[in-house]
Amino acid sequence: MKKIRKLLFVIVLILLFACTGCLARSPEFNNLDTYSFYANMKPSLANYGKKTAAYNNRIYYLSTEYGTQGIYSMFLDGTDVRREFAAADIRSLTVDASGFYYSCFSHVGTNDNGEYRCFQLLHRDSATGAPIDLIGQAENTVQSDLENIWDFYLAEDGCLYFRTAQMDFYLGSMNLSASAIDQGRILTMPDYTIPLDNLSAIGDPQLDGGLVIYQRKNQMFPVSTYITTEADWATIYDDNVSLFDLAKQRTILPIDALFLSSYERGNGPYSDHWLLRYTNKGILLAYEAGLYEYAGISKTLCSFPKTESIYSTYDTGSDIFLMTKTFRKDGWIRKEFRKLFQIPTKKGENLYRFDPLTGGCSAILKLGDGEAFLFIDDDTVAAASGKEISIYDISNDKAELLRTIKVSHNIVDRANKVDTAGDWLFLYRFNEQTQRDELIEKVYIGS
Repeated sequence: MKKIRKLLFVIVLILLFACTGCLARSPEFNNLDTYSFYANMKPSLANYGKKTAAYNNRIYYLSTEYGTQGIYSMFLDGTDVRREFAAADIRSLTVDASGFYYSCFSHVGTNDNGEYRCFQLLHRDSATGAPIDLIGQAENTVQSDLENIWDFYLAEDGCLYFRTAQMDFYLGSMNLSASAIDQGRILTMPDYTIPLDNLSAIGDPQLDGGLVIYQRKNQMFPVSTYITTEADWATIYDDNVSLFDLAKQRTILPIDALFLSSYERGNGPYSDHWLLRYTNKGILLAYEAGLYEYAGISKTLCSFPKTESIYSTYDTGSDIFLMTKTFRKDGWIRKEFRKLFQIPTKKGENLYRFDPLTGGCSAILKLGDGEAFLFIDDDTVAAASGKEISIYDISNDKAELLRTIKVSHNIVDRANKVDTAGDWLFLYRFNEQTQRDELIEKVYIGS
Protein backbone atom coordinates (compact mmCIF):
# COMPACT_ATOMS: atom_id res chain seq x y z
CA MET A 1 0.00 0.00 0.00
CA LYS A 2 2.86 2.37 0.89
CA LYS A 3 4.47 1.73 -2.49
CA ILE A 4 1.20 2.54 -4.23
CA ARG A 5 0.87 5.76 -2.23
CA LYS A 6 4.43 6.76 -3.08
CA LEU A 7 3.79 5.99 -6.73
CA LEU A 8 0.62 8.08 -6.71
CA PHE A 9 2.48 10.90 -4.96
CA VAL A 10 5.22 10.84 -7.61
CA ILE A 11 2.62 10.83 -10.40
CA VAL A 12 0.83 13.82 -8.84
CA LEU A 13 4.12 15.72 -8.57
CA ILE A 14 4.93 14.98 -12.20
CA LEU A 15 1.51 16.21 -13.27
CA LEU A 16 1.88 19.37 -11.20
CA PHE A 17 5.26 20.14 -12.72
CA ALA A 18 3.90 19.40 -16.18
CA CYS A 19 0.94 21.71 -15.67
CA THR A 20 3.21 24.40 -14.29
CA GLY A 21 5.28 24.17 -17.44
CA CYS A 22 2.16 24.57 -19.53
CA LEU A 23 1.48 27.97 -17.98
CA ALA A 24 3.79 29.73 -20.40
CA ARG A 25 4.44 33.41 -19.72
CA SER A 26 6.38 35.79 -21.92
CA PRO A 27 6.29 39.53 -22.73
CA GLU A 28 6.29 38.51 -26.41
CA PHE A 29 2.71 37.24 -26.06
CA ASN A 30 1.60 40.82 -25.33
CA ASN A 31 3.50 42.20 -28.29
CA LEU A 32 0.76 42.76 -30.86
CA ASP A 33 2.45 45.83 -32.36
CA THR A 34 5.78 44.50 -33.64
CA TYR A 35 5.16 40.76 -33.69
CA SER A 36 4.57 40.52 -37.44
CA PHE A 37 3.84 42.59 -40.54
CA TYR A 38 0.12 42.94 -41.04
CA ALA A 39 -2.08 44.09 -43.95
CA ASN A 40 -5.80 44.62 -43.38
CA MET A 41 -7.79 43.10 -46.26
CA LYS A 42 -11.12 44.86 -46.76
CA PRO A 43 -13.19 46.50 -49.54
CA SER A 44 -11.61 49.75 -50.73
CA LEU A 45 -14.66 51.92 -50.01
CA ALA A 46 -15.63 50.27 -46.73
CA ASN A 47 -16.61 52.73 -44.01
CA TYR A 48 -14.58 50.74 -41.49
CA GLY A 49 -11.00 49.57 -41.07
CA LYS A 50 -8.06 49.22 -38.71
CA LYS A 51 -6.56 52.65 -39.37
CA THR A 52 -8.62 53.95 -42.30
CA ALA A 53 -12.22 54.24 -43.48
CA ALA A 54 -14.01 55.74 -46.48
CA TYR A 55 -17.30 57.57 -46.08
CA ASN A 56 -19.24 60.21 -48.03
CA ASN A 57 -16.47 60.84 -50.59
CA ARG A 58 -13.81 61.29 -47.92
CA ILE A 59 -11.10 59.06 -46.50
CA TYR A 60 -10.53 59.07 -42.75
CA TYR A 61 -7.20 57.86 -41.39
CA LEU A 62 -4.78 58.01 -38.47
CA SER A 63 -2.03 60.55 -39.13
CA THR A 64 0.23 63.21 -37.66
CA GLU A 65 0.57 65.35 -40.80
CA TYR A 66 -0.09 68.68 -39.06
CA GLY A 67 2.04 67.86 -36.04
CA THR A 68 -0.65 66.33 -33.82
CA GLN A 69 -1.56 62.64 -33.89
CA GLY A 70 -5.22 62.08 -34.60
CA ILE A 71 -7.88 61.25 -37.15
CA TYR A 72 -7.45 63.18 -40.39
CA SER A 73 -9.55 63.20 -43.55
CA MET A 74 -9.18 64.04 -47.23
CA PHE A 75 -11.13 63.81 -50.46
CA LEU A 76 -10.78 60.62 -52.52
CA ASP A 77 -8.31 62.43 -54.80
CA GLY A 78 -6.05 63.29 -51.85
CA THR A 79 -6.93 66.99 -51.57
CA ASP A 80 -8.40 69.02 -48.71
CA VAL A 81 -6.48 67.29 -45.92
CA ARG A 82 -7.72 68.31 -42.48
CA ARG A 83 -7.46 67.10 -38.90
CA GLU A 84 -10.78 65.96 -37.44
CA PHE A 85 -9.80 65.32 -33.81
CA ALA A 86 -6.89 64.17 -31.66
CA ALA A 87 -6.28 60.48 -30.92
CA ALA A 88 -3.10 58.94 -29.54
CA ASP A 89 -3.55 55.71 -31.51
CA ILE A 90 -6.40 53.54 -32.80
CA ARG A 91 -6.93 49.88 -33.60
CA SER A 92 -10.29 50.17 -35.38
CA LEU A 93 -12.35 52.94 -37.00
CA THR A 94 -15.87 53.29 -38.39
CA VAL A 95 -17.44 56.45 -39.81
CA ASP A 96 -21.13 56.87 -40.63
CA ALA A 97 -23.97 59.39 -40.37
CA SER A 98 -24.02 59.06 -36.57
CA GLY A 99 -20.36 60.06 -36.24
CA PHE A 100 -17.08 58.37 -35.43
CA TYR A 101 -16.64 55.04 -33.65
CA TYR A 102 -13.09 54.04 -32.79
CA SER A 103 -11.02 51.92 -30.41
CA CYS A 104 -8.58 54.44 -28.97
CA PHE A 105 -5.48 53.94 -26.85
CA SER A 106 -6.42 54.50 -23.21
CA HIS A 107 -3.73 53.16 -20.87
CA VAL A 108 -1.11 50.48 -20.26
CA GLY A 109 -2.47 47.39 -18.55
CA THR A 110 -0.70 44.46 -16.91
CA ASN A 111 -1.25 40.71 -17.07
CA ASP A 112 0.95 37.71 -16.21
CA ASN A 113 3.03 38.36 -19.35
CA GLY A 114 3.77 41.94 -18.35
CA GLU A 115 2.55 45.24 -19.76
CA TYR A 116 0.31 45.67 -22.79
CA ARG A 117 -1.46 48.55 -24.51
CA CYS A 118 -5.21 48.85 -23.86
CA PHE A 119 -7.81 50.44 -26.13
CA GLN A 120 -11.34 51.61 -25.29
CA LEU A 121 -14.39 51.86 -27.54
CA LEU A 122 -15.35 55.51 -28.06
CA HIS A 123 -18.02 57.39 -30.02
CA ARG A 124 -18.16 61.01 -31.18
CA ASP A 125 -21.29 62.33 -32.84
CA SER A 126 -19.06 64.80 -34.73
CA ALA A 127 -15.40 65.76 -34.97
CA THR A 128 -15.95 68.44 -32.33
CA GLY A 129 -18.18 66.31 -30.11
CA ALA A 130 -17.01 64.92 -26.80
CA PRO A 131 -15.88 61.25 -26.85
CA ILE A 132 -18.20 58.82 -25.07
CA ASP A 133 -16.89 55.59 -23.52
CA LEU A 134 -19.53 53.15 -24.80
CA ILE A 135 -18.56 50.18 -22.65
CA GLY A 136 -17.68 52.20 -19.57
CA GLN A 137 -21.20 53.61 -19.39
CA ALA A 138 -22.99 50.33 -20.18
CA GLU A 139 -25.47 49.10 -17.59
CA ASN A 140 -24.16 45.60 -17.01
CA THR A 141 -20.42 45.42 -17.37
CA VAL A 142 -17.17 45.71 -15.46
CA GLN A 143 -14.73 48.01 -17.22
CA SER A 144 -11.59 46.05 -16.29
CA ASP A 145 -12.87 42.88 -17.96
CA LEU A 146 -13.44 44.54 -21.35
CA GLU A 147 -10.58 47.02 -21.38
CA ASN A 148 -8.67 45.94 -24.51
CA ILE A 149 -10.90 46.44 -27.56
CA TRP A 150 -9.28 44.94 -30.64
CA ASP A 151 -11.90 45.86 -33.24
CA PHE A 152 -15.66 46.06 -33.76
CA TYR A 153 -18.48 46.07 -36.31
CA LEU A 154 -21.37 48.53 -36.33
CA ALA A 155 -24.46 46.72 -37.63
CA GLU A 156 -27.20 48.51 -39.51
CA ASP A 157 -29.51 48.37 -36.48
CA GLY A 158 -26.92 50.21 -34.35
CA CYS A 159 -25.71 47.17 -32.40
CA LEU A 160 -21.93 47.12 -31.89
CA TYR A 161 -20.20 43.74 -32.04
CA PHE A 162 -16.73 44.06 -30.56
CA ARG A 163 -13.75 41.80 -29.93
CA THR A 164 -11.35 42.01 -27.04
CA ALA A 165 -7.77 40.72 -26.99
CA GLN A 166 -7.32 38.74 -23.78
CA MET A 167 -4.57 36.52 -22.42
CA ASP A 168 -5.15 32.78 -22.48
CA PHE A 169 -4.66 31.64 -18.88
CA TYR A 170 -3.00 28.34 -19.80
CA LEU A 171 -0.88 29.26 -22.82
CA GLY A 172 -0.22 32.93 -22.16
CA SER A 173 -1.02 33.93 -25.75
CA MET A 174 -3.48 36.69 -26.64
CA ASN A 175 -6.79 35.48 -28.11
CA LEU A 176 -9.90 37.20 -29.45
CA SER A 177 -13.26 36.87 -27.70
CA ALA A 178 -16.46 38.65 -28.71
CA SER A 179 -19.35 40.50 -27.10
CA ALA A 180 -22.00 42.95 -28.27
CA ILE A 181 -23.55 46.15 -26.96
CA ASP A 182 -26.97 47.43 -27.97
CA GLN A 183 -28.58 50.61 -26.67
CA GLY A 184 -26.20 50.82 -23.74
CA ARG A 185 -26.54 47.18 -22.67
CA ILE A 186 -24.12 44.29 -23.13
CA LEU A 187 -26.04 41.40 -24.70
CA THR A 188 -26.80 38.35 -22.56
CA MET A 189 -27.53 34.70 -23.30
CA PRO A 190 -31.25 35.15 -24.18
CA ASP A 191 -30.27 37.66 -26.89
CA TYR A 192 -28.67 34.90 -29.01
CA THR A 193 -30.13 31.97 -30.90
CA ILE A 194 -28.23 28.82 -31.87
CA PRO A 195 -29.08 27.79 -35.46
CA LEU A 196 -26.46 25.02 -35.39
CA ASP A 197 -25.21 22.98 -32.45
CA ASN A 198 -23.18 19.94 -33.41
CA LEU A 199 -20.14 19.06 -31.34
CA SER A 200 -19.15 16.41 -33.90
CA ALA A 201 -19.83 18.44 -37.03
CA ILE A 202 -16.31 18.08 -38.39
CA GLY A 203 -15.49 14.52 -39.35
CA ASP A 204 -11.72 14.86 -39.65
CA PRO A 205 -10.13 13.52 -36.42
CA GLN A 206 -7.29 16.02 -36.87
CA LEU A 207 -9.73 18.89 -36.40
CA ASP A 208 -11.66 20.18 -33.46
CA GLY A 209 -14.97 18.37 -33.82
CA GLY A 210 -17.32 21.09 -32.66
CA LEU A 211 -19.29 23.60 -34.69
CA VAL A 212 -21.64 25.85 -32.74
CA ILE A 213 -23.08 28.99 -34.33
CA TYR A 214 -24.46 31.81 -32.23
CA GLN A 215 -26.70 34.30 -34.00
CA ARG A 216 -28.33 37.64 -33.35
CA LYS A 217 -30.35 38.91 -36.32
CA ASN A 218 -27.96 38.79 -39.32
CA GLN A 219 -24.76 38.41 -37.31
CA MET A 220 -23.24 34.97 -36.71
CA PHE A 221 -20.32 33.72 -34.60
CA PRO A 222 -19.00 30.23 -35.55
CA VAL A 223 -17.18 28.60 -32.62
CA SER A 224 -16.19 25.12 -31.52
CA THR A 225 -17.53 25.30 -27.99
CA TYR A 226 -20.34 26.84 -25.97
CA ILE A 227 -20.88 30.45 -25.03
CA THR A 228 -19.65 31.59 -21.62
CA THR A 229 -21.51 33.88 -19.25
CA GLU A 230 -19.31 36.52 -17.62
CA ALA A 231 -21.09 38.20 -14.69
CA ASP A 232 -24.20 39.72 -16.27
CA TRP A 233 -23.20 39.57 -19.93
CA ALA A 234 -22.35 36.94 -22.51
CA THR A 235 -18.85 36.56 -23.94
CA ILE A 236 -18.28 34.33 -26.96
CA TYR A 237 -15.00 32.49 -26.52
CA ASP A 238 -12.94 30.30 -28.79
CA ASP A 239 -9.26 30.41 -29.57
CA ASN A 240 -10.24 33.32 -31.81
CA VAL A 241 -13.75 34.41 -32.81
CA SER A 242 -14.88 35.76 -36.20
CA LEU A 243 -18.12 37.50 -37.22
CA PHE A 244 -20.22 36.72 -40.32
CA ASP A 245 -23.03 38.87 -41.75
CA LEU A 246 -25.81 36.64 -43.07
CA ALA A 247 -27.47 39.31 -45.23
CA LYS A 248 -24.19 40.38 -46.85
CA GLN A 249 -22.89 36.78 -47.02
CA ARG A 250 -19.49 38.04 -45.96
CA THR A 251 -17.11 37.71 -43.04
CA ILE A 252 -17.16 41.13 -41.41
CA LEU A 253 -14.58 40.53 -38.68
CA PRO A 254 -12.12 37.90 -39.90
CA ILE A 255 -9.53 36.30 -37.67
CA ASP A 256 -6.55 38.60 -38.08
CA ALA A 257 -3.34 37.01 -39.32
CA LEU A 258 -1.60 38.13 -36.11
CA PHE A 259 -3.58 35.47 -34.24
CA LEU A 260 -3.02 32.68 -36.78
CA SER A 261 -0.05 30.42 -37.50
CA SER A 262 3.37 32.01 -37.94
CA TYR A 263 5.13 28.67 -38.45
CA GLU A 264 4.38 25.08 -39.51
CA ARG A 265 1.10 23.88 -38.04
CA GLY A 266 0.91 20.96 -35.65
CA ASN A 267 -1.43 18.00 -36.08
CA GLY A 268 -4.41 19.87 -34.71
CA PRO A 269 -6.94 20.45 -33.40
CA TYR A 270 -7.76 23.65 -35.26
CA SER A 271 -10.67 25.47 -33.68
CA ASP A 272 -10.20 28.79 -35.49
CA HIS A 273 -12.62 28.71 -38.41
CA TRP A 274 -14.70 31.35 -40.12
CA LEU A 275 -17.85 31.31 -42.24
CA LEU A 276 -17.59 32.07 -45.95
CA ARG A 277 -21.16 31.33 -47.02
CA TYR A 278 -24.32 30.26 -45.21
CA THR A 279 -27.38 29.06 -47.16
CA ASN A 280 -30.20 26.56 -46.78
CA LYS A 281 -28.15 24.09 -48.84
CA GLY A 282 -25.15 24.13 -46.54
CA ILE A 283 -22.35 26.06 -44.91
CA LEU A 284 -18.95 26.86 -46.39
CA LEU A 285 -16.18 27.43 -43.85
CA ALA A 286 -12.47 28.15 -43.90
CA TYR A 287 -9.73 27.34 -41.45
CA GLU A 288 -5.96 27.47 -41.71
CA ALA A 289 -5.64 24.00 -43.21
CA GLY A 290 -8.25 24.42 -45.96
CA LEU A 291 -11.95 24.75 -46.80
CA TYR A 292 -14.82 22.46 -45.90
CA GLU A 293 -18.58 22.44 -46.22
CA TYR A 294 -21.17 21.26 -43.75
CA ALA A 295 -24.67 20.06 -44.67
CA GLY A 296 -25.44 17.52 -41.99
CA ILE A 297 -22.04 15.95 -42.53
CA SER A 298 -18.69 17.59 -43.19
CA LYS A 299 -16.77 17.39 -46.46
CA THR A 300 -13.26 18.68 -47.11
CA LEU A 301 -13.14 20.75 -50.31
CA CYS A 302 -9.47 21.66 -50.41
CA SER A 303 -6.59 21.25 -48.01
CA PHE A 304 -3.04 22.45 -47.57
CA PRO A 305 0.05 20.81 -46.03
CA LYS A 306 1.15 21.76 -42.53
CA THR A 307 3.75 24.11 -44.00
CA GLU A 308 1.06 26.24 -45.69
CA SER A 309 -1.79 28.03 -43.92
CA ILE A 310 -4.70 30.19 -45.06
CA TYR A 311 -4.59 33.60 -43.39
CA SER A 312 -7.15 35.58 -45.41
CA THR A 313 -10.04 35.04 -47.84
CA TYR A 314 -11.92 37.30 -50.25
CA ASP A 315 -15.31 36.37 -51.74
CA THR A 316 -16.15 37.94 -55.12
CA GLY A 317 -19.66 36.49 -55.07
CA SER A 318 -18.68 33.78 -57.54
CA ASP A 319 -15.11 32.70 -56.78
CA ILE A 320 -13.27 32.90 -53.47
CA PHE A 321 -9.64 34.02 -53.29
CA LEU A 322 -7.44 32.33 -50.69
CA MET A 323 -4.24 33.93 -49.42
CA THR A 324 -1.78 31.61 -47.73
CA LYS A 325 1.58 31.79 -46.00
CA THR A 326 4.21 29.11 -46.56
CA PHE A 327 6.71 28.12 -43.87
CA ARG A 328 9.90 26.14 -43.58
CA LYS A 329 9.60 22.84 -41.74
CA ASP A 330 9.60 22.99 -37.97
CA GLY A 331 11.81 21.12 -35.51
CA TRP A 332 14.45 21.99 -32.92
CA ILE A 333 17.47 21.38 -35.18
CA ARG A 334 15.93 23.34 -38.04
CA LYS A 335 15.03 26.22 -35.70
CA GLU A 336 18.57 26.44 -34.33
CA PHE A 337 20.03 26.30 -37.85
CA ARG A 338 17.74 29.11 -39.03
CA LYS A 339 18.54 31.14 -35.93
CA LEU A 340 22.29 30.71 -36.49
CA PHE A 341 22.15 31.77 -40.15
CA GLN A 342 19.24 34.24 -39.72
CA ILE A 343 16.94 32.35 -42.08
CA PRO A 344 13.29 33.43 -41.73
CA THR A 345 10.64 30.84 -40.85
CA LYS A 346 8.26 32.20 -43.46
CA LYS A 347 9.10 31.31 -47.06
CA GLY A 348 6.48 33.34 -48.92
CA GLU A 349 2.81 33.77 -49.75
CA ASN A 350 0.45 32.33 -52.36
CA LEU A 351 -2.85 33.39 -53.92
CA TYR A 352 -5.41 30.79 -55.01
CA ARG A 353 -8.79 30.95 -56.72
CA PHE A 354 -11.43 28.54 -55.38
CA ASP A 355 -14.58 27.78 -57.39
CA PRO A 356 -17.39 26.70 -55.01
CA LEU A 357 -19.39 25.18 -57.89
CA THR A 358 -16.68 22.82 -59.14
CA GLY A 359 -14.51 22.59 -56.03
CA GLY A 360 -11.48 23.50 -58.12
CA CYS A 361 -8.62 25.38 -56.47
CA SER A 362 -5.91 26.87 -58.70
CA ALA A 363 -2.78 28.88 -57.91
CA ILE A 364 -2.71 32.39 -59.36
CA LEU A 365 0.33 34.13 -57.90
CA LYS A 366 3.31 33.17 -55.76
CA LEU A 367 5.35 35.57 -53.63
CA GLY A 368 8.81 34.94 -52.24
CA ASP A 369 10.65 35.54 -49.00
CA GLY A 370 10.14 39.06 -47.64
CA GLU A 371 7.10 39.71 -49.85
CA ALA A 372 3.44 40.02 -48.85
CA PHE A 373 -0.01 40.78 -50.18
CA LEU A 374 -1.40 44.22 -49.32
CA PHE A 375 -4.84 44.54 -50.91
CA ILE A 376 -7.29 42.52 -52.99
CA ASP A 377 -10.59 43.11 -54.80
CA ASP A 378 -12.53 41.30 -57.53
CA ASP A 379 -9.99 42.00 -60.28
CA THR A 380 -6.72 43.19 -58.75
CA VAL A 381 -4.24 42.38 -56.02
CA ALA A 382 -1.39 44.48 -54.64
CA ALA A 383 1.81 42.95 -53.31
CA ALA A 384 4.92 44.39 -51.67
CA SER A 385 8.59 43.60 -52.11
CA GLY A 386 11.15 45.88 -50.52
CA LYS A 387 10.27 49.48 -51.45
CA GLU A 388 8.07 48.48 -54.36
CA ILE A 389 4.34 47.81 -54.75
CA SER A 390 3.23 45.59 -57.63
CA ILE A 391 -0.35 45.75 -58.94
CA TYR A 392 -1.65 42.61 -60.70
CA ASP A 393 -4.72 41.83 -62.78
CA ILE A 394 -6.25 38.62 -61.39
CA SER A 395 -9.35 38.44 -63.56
CA ASN A 396 -7.87 35.51 -65.53
CA ASP A 397 -6.27 32.17 -64.66
CA LYS A 398 -2.88 33.72 -63.89
CA ALA A 399 -1.91 37.07 -62.44
CA GLU A 400 -0.72 39.69 -64.94
CA LEU A 401 1.51 42.53 -63.76
CA LEU A 402 -0.08 45.90 -64.54
CA ARG A 403 2.33 48.37 -62.95
CA THR A 404 4.78 48.94 -60.11
CA ILE A 405 4.96 51.83 -57.66
CA LYS A 406 8.14 52.92 -55.88
CA VAL A 407 7.82 54.02 -52.25
CA SER A 408 10.23 55.53 -49.74
CA HIS A 409 10.15 52.81 -47.08
CA ASN A 410 10.54 49.06 -46.87
CA ILE A 411 6.97 47.85 -46.55
CA VAL A 412 7.22 44.32 -45.18
CA ASP A 413 8.64 44.76 -41.69
CA ARG A 414 7.46 43.31 -38.40
CA ALA A 415 6.82 46.81 -37.01
CA ASN A 416 4.73 47.86 -40.04
CA LYS A 417 1.01 47.72 -40.78
CA VAL A 418 -0.97 48.49 -43.94
CA ASP A 419 -4.57 49.57 -44.40
CA THR A 420 -6.29 50.79 -47.57
CA ALA A 421 -9.21 53.07 -48.36
CA GLY A 422 -10.47 54.65 -51.58
CA ASP A 423 -7.56 53.39 -53.74
CA TRP A 424 -5.01 54.75 -51.25
CA LEU A 425 -2.56 52.63 -49.31
CA PHE A 426 -1.49 53.80 -45.85
CA LEU A 427 1.74 52.46 -44.34
CA TYR A 428 2.14 52.65 -40.56
CA ARG A 429 5.07 51.84 -38.32
CA PHE A 430 5.13 51.31 -34.57
CA ASN A 431 7.38 53.90 -32.93
CA GLU A 432 9.15 52.41 -29.91
CA GLN A 433 9.83 55.86 -28.43
CA THR A 434 6.28 57.20 -28.62
CA GLN A 435 4.71 53.72 -28.21
CA ARG A 436 2.18 54.24 -31.00
CA ASP A 437 1.55 53.48 -34.66
CA GLU A 438 2.49 56.40 -36.90
CA LEU A 439 1.77 57.04 -40.57
CA ILE A 440 5.03 57.02 -42.53
CA GLU A 441 3.65 56.98 -46.08
CA LYS A 442 0.40 57.17 -48.04
CA VAL A 443 0.39 56.07 -51.67
CA TYR A 444 -2.23 56.19 -54.41
CA ILE A 445 -2.52 52.71 -55.92
CA GLY A 446 -5.52 53.30 -58.21
CA SER A 447 -5.30 53.31 -61.99
